[in-house]
Formats: sequence, structure tokens, C-alpha cells
Amino acid sequence: MNILKIYGEATGQEINMAKSEVFFSRNLSQAAQADLSRIMGVRHVLGTGTYLGLPSMVVRSKKATFAYIKDRMWKRINSWRGRAMSKAGKEVMIKSVLQAIPSYVMSIYLIPETTIKEIERMMNAFWWGGGSNDRGIRWLAWDRMTYPKELGGLGFRDLQLFNMAMVAKQGWKLMKNTDTLVARLFEARWKIGDGTRIKVMSDPWLRKEDGLWMNSPQDQGQEGWKHLWKVQAPPKTKHLLWRVCKDCLPTRERLHERIAAWQNAGLYSCLQQRLQRCSTVKEVLFDICCHEEKEMAGKIAMLM
Repeated sequence: MNILKIYGEATGQEINMAKSEVFFSRNLSQAAQADLSRIMGVRHVLGTGTYLGLPSMVVRSKKATFAYIKDRMWKRINSWRGRAMSKAGKEVMIKSVLQAIPSYVMSIYLIPETTIKEIERMMNAFWWGGGSNDRGIRWLAWDRMTYPKELGGLGFRDLQLFNMAMVAKQGWKLMKNTDTLVARLFEARWKIGDGTRIKVMSDPWLRKEDGLWMNSPQDQGQEGWKHLWKVQAPPKTKHLLWRVCKDCLPTRERLHERIAAWQNAGLYSCLQQRLQRCSTVKEVLFDICCHEEKEMAGKIAMLM
């Protein structure tokens, strides 16, 4: 407490104990934690919270620390359920709302790859899902949808690459602002010195310049995709053209490919019998709902 008092007198700032919290290590006994919290007059918390939009402490499990990002995105997606959104509308919501939620955190911390994959699966399910659920067929993987529109994708953000690029800016600041405290700490930590502690065979060294650039051309097929998105038509119509070109429509051939993967569940034989006997899709669905078990009918509904 004397240290905090001296800090306040030196800076002219006053610490608000009512808004302060203290977090102890698991190695400290419960009695000692309670005593220290009482002496300091600060509320004892069992977990980490957020401060200015960032986690106040990164614990051993980074996945648990950054789970709140996924929860925020999931709540936002749930708030949109029941709204009639076209694919073009969902693209706008993903780019302007969902992908903006983790941007600030990703500029400071490296998010675990598992958390990023879960977030991307949520966005992919939202874009391909229909109506009030996210059970639609994912006709295209997310990594292919992150390609630029000129290369056949939709221009969605690759969150892992974006995270690395944002954190790399911190390294650039360290290189340019060498007078900052953190820059001086890194310089002292990694200083060469007299060279006696250098491990020539195992220490990381700079890569060669000939391995930094990709020589293969990246403009193959760009003209066709550029003209597709410049068509004078509503956005949802251009998205339909994109899905036609990417073979992402539920045609008989594509559905048969999907059904083939479900043969072990008995779905293929169930549908095949109805398609031979019934003349319309409505009759097929009514017959399945009336005569099949609810679980089987549910699986077929999820497939469609």
C-alpha cells in the first residue's frame, strides 16, 4: 500500500479502490487471499475481466481468456435470427459487424488458432444458413471464401492472417521507436554482447531474401470475376451468379454428392423410394413427415 501511496503523491493521481480489483495466484492460500484483500480494501475476484475492451490478464488457457469474443459474436448472430436476409445482406453484416468485433483485440494479442477457427465456422454457418437456423449446407469452405472477389472469393477476412498482420505492427513500432521503454527492454534482452553465449547451430537467424516472394502469377481468371461483380443488377442477383459459377447451388448432381455421404444413415434409400413414388417435392416431404421416424425426418430436413 505504501508503494501505491508514493505513486499517487508523485503523479498527483488517486486510486479509486471502489473500482479496483485484485486477483491472486492459486499458490496463495484462501486465508491469505482474504486477509490481503481486506487490508488493501480492494474487492477480490476469482477470474479475469476486461478493461478498455481487453482482457485484464491472460491466463494459462488462452482459449478461455478470449472466449468472450466468440460469445459476443454468437449473441449478435442470434439477434439476427428470424430476419429475411439475402446472401448479399449477410455479406454486409459479416464484413461490417462480425469481423469488426475482434479487430481491436487482434491488434494487441495473438488469438489461439482454435478460437479463430471456431469464429470462422460460426460466420460460415451464418452465411450459408437459411432463415432462423444455421443448418444449411456449407457448399464452400471458408478459406476459399476469403479469396478476393477478383480471384473468385467473396473477400471475407482471413482472421488468422489479419491477426498476424496487426500484431506485426507492434514489431514495426518497436523498430522505429527505439527510445520507448519496451524497445529498450527488448534490446537489452536480445543484445549480442561479446558473442560468447551465441549458439551458432541452434539460434534463429535471418532468412535468405530469395525465399520471401511468390513468383507464380495471381491474375489467372481475374477478368471474368471482375466483370461478374460489375454487372448492372441487384446485389442478390450478382451473388446468385457467383454461386452458379462456383457450383454452389443445390442441383440434383450436387445434392446426390451430399446424399452419398449420408448413405450409412439410411437417408439415401429413404429419399430414393419417395422420389420414385411421388410426383412433387411437396408430396415427398409430406410422406416422409407422416411415415418416417421424427429423427430420420429431421436428418433429411437438415440435409435439405
